[in-house]
Amino acid sequence: MRILFVGRRYWPAVGGVESLMRDLAQELAARHEVRVLSLRIDDGPLHRLSDSLRPPRPFEPFRDGPVSVEPLRLPVTRRALMTPLVCVVIPGLRRYAYGRARVAAAALYAHVVAPLIARRAKGFDVVHVWGGDLLAAAAVRAARLVDVPVVVMPSAHPGQWGDDPASASAYRKADRVLAHLASDAELYRRLGVPASRVVVCGACTRGLRAGEGEAIRRRFSIDGPLVTFLGVRRAHKGHDLLLDAAALVARARHDVTFAFVGPGSRLATPNGARVIDVGGADHEVRDAWVDASNLICLPSSGESFGIAVIEAWSLAKPVVVSDAPALRELVEMSGGGVTVPRDPRALSDRILDLLADPAFCDSLGRRGHACWSSRFTVASVAATLERTYAAVASHGARSDRRLARDVQLETRAGSDVSRLKTVRNDDVPTASVVIATRNRVELLRRCLDALARQATRRTLEVVVVDDGGEPPLAASDLAALPAARLVRGEGRGPAAARNLGLQAAQAPVVLFTDDDTEPDPSWLEAACSFLEGHPECVGVGGATVSPPFDYLYEESVECEVPAYWTCNVAYRKRVLDELGGFCEAFPWPRHEDLDLGYRALRHGPIGFEPRMRVVHVPRPASIAQLVARGRFVASDALLASRHRDRYRVPRVVPRTLVPLLALARDWQRRLRAEGAALARSPRRLARFLLVAAGQLAVAFVTAVATSVEPRGARR
Repeated sequence: MRILFVGRRYWPAVGGVESLMRDLAQELAARHEVRVLSLRIDDGPLHRLSDSLRPPRPFEPFRDGPVSVEPLRLPVTRRALMTPLVCVVIPGLRRYAYGRARVAAAALYAHVVAPLIARRAKGFDVVHVWGGDLLAAAAVRAARLVDVPVVVMPSAHPGQWGDDPASASAYRKADRVLAHLASDAELYRRLGVPASRVVVCGACTRGLRAGEGEAIRRRFSIDGPLVTFLGVRRAHKGHDLLLDAAALVARARHDVTFAFVGPGSRLATPNGARVIDVGGADHEVRDAWVDASNLICLPSSGESFGIAVIEAWSLAKPVVVSDAPALRELVEMSGGGVTVPRDPRALSDRILDLLADPAFCDSLGRRGHACWSSRFTVASVAATLERTYAAVASHGARSDRRLARDVQLETRAGSDVSRLKTVRNDDVPTASVVIATRNRVELLRRCLDALARQATRRTLEVVVVDDGGEPPLAASDLAALPAARLVRGEGRGPAAARNLGLQAAQAPVVLFTDDDTEPDPSWLEAACSFLEGHPECVGVGGATVSPPFDYLYEESVECEVPAYWTCNVAYRKRVLDELGGFCEAFPWPRHEDLDLGYRALRHGPIGFEPRMRVVHVPRPASIAQLVARGRFVASDALLASRHRDRYRVPRVVPRTLVPLLALARDWQRRLRAEGAALARSPRRLARFLLVAAGQLAVAFVTAVATSVEPRGARR
């Protein structure tokens, strides 16, 4: 395949997009012909006229390994045709430069520049545009001129660039728009790109080299903790916030060093803080600084992804990032760091908390590394690009009308491309998936993205039950899987919500999962194949795995033996109908799934299929949230009373006492297992005691208050 990259800047220019572009070009060039067409390769400042009337520093064509790099040169005569664009710098007019007027500016730029790109694009199989704005408009138009499919990877920073009307117009005309994360994809959907044309491909890094960190520490006499800022010093990156936070940290600890690695103006060192201004550095030096660090900090106001985050994770370094949507999504999916508001005080407090607990920092770093190695390597992202290129190339450059009809989602199973068939009005689905959700839109989107990647040719029906969410789910929230059906619940809990989904399900096999899981591509096929091959089984469960998580700071579950949990189980619908669905009498969202499993076992065995795997995403949990889990003993007690034969509970023993004692034993086991670690970290010991004592106190009050079994329990 012949692939043309069109971008504003390419290596040796420094930046996240530039690094990503180069890594993927090199990877793809091992199997395809890749050519890069770039306006510039320098780190010079970008101005409003950089792409049009003000020519960048010229460069000659060169080869970057297997990749051919050529300049996109705009002759003087062509630049003269763009003279009206000078209005973007004229006082009084410049305020309108990125509003609706930008559409007219982009049309003029595309008219002038597209023919130059089209000459280079002729004969290629696909054009891949990096970025938005004027260049995206020109490149998309150029691809249309020579009838070549075009994909755009905007890497937009909301409120800064990439979300203006001109960029949105270019995205809507492309065959595919490549998003880095679910939050990124949502932005493009809001800008009017049909959901079927948005592909979440992630981002990547080859991984930094370890081994030189100690040399950096010796050279700069760094004996204590090292916090490193990694990135270009642009206003939105937040290096100034970290400088202010450094001064606050210095008041509490004098042994902490802050290093700023990346090009930009020199720093004004705050009083009392130890700051090392490394400045611009080559890859070897950057790798060494990250290797030497205890924390990597990126308090940006906005990111489309945050390459520095996964660079840190490649060396198992924890990160402290702002609560910008993309950064928050990265941390939530991996557990490889923490998020903080963009405030120096909050930032300094979080840094001090983490540095006081090295064991927790190490666990964050390990989670981040696991996430990077499984999701964000160059090979995995390149494979997604190849699938996308193949999909658009097989159809050719299509009109918007044809593209809007293309609602089938493509994935790869081994080396074959398979299609997930979503049910239409006249179809009888092979399997129904029921998901109950409430106020967790971002997690739900990721779950639906995973369902869209199922490697099967079976017809799938997905029923999403919004259990009284505020605000209610909108149809656009299900855009990752356009055929998903939305059912409204009344906020009566997950058991009632799943019963509504069960009533709406039409298939003979019903699978249940939760909004905070990501089913493997083989999940659906594994469940259906097992039930077809084991007609004696009334259901089947699978393995539930989780990235490493800290039970004092996060909530998650994992189990690789039969458990009947509704995050990963399938039943024959006729059996569920006979059982009357889930028992809605459980006072808290806990154990209604085990109760259903125990009752289903009276009708036949429930199998276990290891290939039917889901990943349960850890969620951050405050002390108050963890303490509140003590209330769940009421559901534990109800389960024990409904299934005394399984729990061997004598009838003379009060049912509320059993789970309370079990909870106390659980905390006793944790204390024994973690006693040494708690002794080394007073901060962790204090949190352990707060959570354990609080949870047991709430459990005791709940147990005392729960004196009679709730009425209306269905058996």
